[in-house]
Amino acid sequence: MLLALVFNGLGDFGLRVLQERGLAKEFTPHYLVGWYLAGAVGAIAAAFRAGVRPTRSNWLVGLGLGAGSVVGQTMLGLALANGVTGAVAYPAAKTGGVFLVAAVGLLVFREKVGPLGLVGLLLGLAGVLLLSLE
Repeated sequence: MLLALVFNGLGDFGLRVLQERGLAKEFTPHYLVGWYLAGAVGAIAAAFRAGVRPTRSNWLVGLGLGAGSVVGQTMLGLALANGVTGAVAYPAAKTGGVFLVAAVGLLVFREKVGPLGLVGLLLGLAGVLLLSLE
């Protein structure tokens, strides 16, 4: 999990470096292809080294999660490339997933949210909205 945390942060950091160098519009797709290809090769190599044979459902879930991640990173890269500051883009991108999971939990799985959880969700949403006002 620590490796996942570090590598996830490095991917975001690379997008910020591209923006800072003025290369985001041209090189974000190249960067993301390389980043995700390296991750896929590393994950497949680790699975086979451990003697694990992924099933069809493992492949489908992995591809689905990867596709969602690619779309999210691409949108973050495009936002940065088109002048959205990191102070706005990163909080919005990173909290979007939290709100999506919370919404699915509430609407699909009928999870109960206590008063403090509701306050937390509302404050988080208010924070993202305030950031977008610049």
